Amino acid sequence: MRFPCLVTSVLFAAGCGTTHASEPGSPSPAEDASPHADAAIDAPADSHQEAQADAQQESTDAGPSALHLLFIGNSYTYVNDLPSMLASIAATAGKPPLITTAEVTQGGATLGVHWSNGEAQTQINSHQFTHVVLQGQSWEPIAGYTEFMSFGEQFENLIVDAGAKPTLFVTWARAPGDPTYAKASTIDYMFSPGQMQDELTSAYDDLAKQTPGTLLSCAGEAFRRSHELFPSIVLHQDDFSHPTVAGTYLAACTFYVALTGQSVPAQSDVPAGLTAQDAEHLRDIALIGSDCADVKPKGAVVWGDSAQTMQFPNADGTFPFASPFEYGTAGMPVPHYFVLTNVGPGAAGLADGGTLSAPFVWAAGAAFPGGTGAVSLEGASYEFCSATLDPGKSCAIGVSYTGASTATSVVTVSFAGSYWPAIARELHGTSTTRAALTISEDPGWVGCSDATCFPASFWAGSTLNLVVSNRGAMPTTGISVGTPLDAPFLWGPVGGPGTFPGGTGTGTVGGQSYAYCEKQALALGEQCMITLSFADPGDGGSSFATSANLAYSDASGPVSPNANRQIKGDVAHPWPPP
Repeated sequence: MRFPCLVTSVLFAAGCGTTHASEPGSPSPAEDASPHADAAIDAPADSHQEAQADAQQESTDAGPSALHLLFIGNSYTYVNDLPSMLASIAATAGKPPLITTAEVTQGGATLGVHWSNGEAQTQINSHQFTHVVLQGQSWEPIAGYTEFMSFGEQFENLIVDAGAKPTLFVTWARAPGDPTYAKASTIDYMFSPGQMQDELTSAYDDLAKQTPGTLLSCAGEAFRRSHELFPSIVLHQDDFSHPTVAGTYLAACTFYVALTGQSVPAQSDVPAGLTAQDAEHLRDIALIGSDCADVKPKGAVVWGDSAQTMQFPNADGTFPFASPFEYGTAGMPVPHYFVLTNVGPGAAGLADGGTLSAPFVWAAGAAFPGGTGAVSLEGASYEFCSATLDPGKSCAIGVSYTGASTATSVVTVSFAGSYWPAIARELHGTSTTRAALTISEDPGWVGCSDATCFPASFWAGSTLNLVVSNRGAMPTTGISVGTPLDAPFLWGPVGGPGTFPGGTGTGTVGGQSYAYCEKQALALGEQCMITLSFADPGDGGSSFATSANLAYSDASGPVSPNANRQIKGDVAHPWPPP
């Protein structure tokens, strides 16, 4: 028989045009490199009719005697010459079918690029292929999902109309260590190879489901299993992306199983540099074939000590908290609300991990999550967590330090359907039997302190309102200025009274109303407000510092140390400069 670009060995037959293969061990082209010339497929004018006649005669009870594949892809296909490696495996298997291959490849090409070029459509329509393989750019199914689905469906329709079977090359995730998994990635919140593989496989499965009869070749899932079972077999090159010879061999074996429904015979060709034992392991892994439908991406829940922060995990799924969350000194129950955010592609289940111990309790004495309804945090409303957290959503959990003793504990939230099983956050609180004042720009009971935040800052000509809270076990009997403000800072608004506490009546912090700290007795659990300002002294300085420092006492006498909050004032310079 005659067939255009007939390939039954590792090398393309003469007359099949330029290939894009890299020899084993040679440098691989970057996936997003400048485009190569598309592979030409030159066929006699009557080849379509001859191939059609041959195809009608090739079926037997055991299946077709030959499969004819066109690969449409990029460097994941042409590095190490995947099409020829697959053809060589089939040619030396000792049983049908033979597999012939041709390819249209271009470095870094997406399906949209191939569609725009037009060469792939020409080859699909010009020759009688039994299968046409579609391989998207490595990030395309995730970062360009909509275009991937649109152009993929157009290709599938064309392939079916040409009498061939659409076959999807499910590619692999980047290897661990790739910068993709850093938080600065341009692909938001891609934490691990497991998440990337789930999203890739799910996208290819979505594309397969658009056209009945489309075949999956689950090379990426085979990579995942190989990493888990045989981590010593290196499947990625040093760029964390392109396949080694072992990786291409695994992909070729997976294609063979997906296309034929048979295991790869042990006597078939094994590429140079691959040990017999490793080849055997990879052939076993490749038995996954086309069995990777219905993979579902999971959730990825991150932790925020406040509404404005998120703590991202290490590569192993643990969270790099450098120190316990500090509740500070207290002699009364002090609640704090932590924020959980699901930045993953799937829903996650949430539950109490069962590690919280006295003197820490779920807020208001309730069980996980420490409240019902919603709580207002930093100007936004957060519902308390339920059993499920959907993608892109946030919720709050409440934990109180009772002040009964000085201690450290751990709060753990366990997850189901997540890329890590739990988040554990260490907590610390210091007990007191005295009054305990704090000064903070945050209205909550666990606001910023000098130990937990940068100095409170504001601009020249503006005012800064701060909340004074008594979190101790006794009322205060006196409150006064401990250390005077440094110039050019003043009590009160610019041009105001210039005396502590900077105003009379009431004012607001974070949208909440507070009385000014005019009385000496601040009850247990009571809060009041102070106001500071500063004017530009006009001496060329750019920033100034002071501290809001309050001395106070209770029935047992003066309390030490004073309440304190560092303050920074910045002079606004005109822009552009004169």
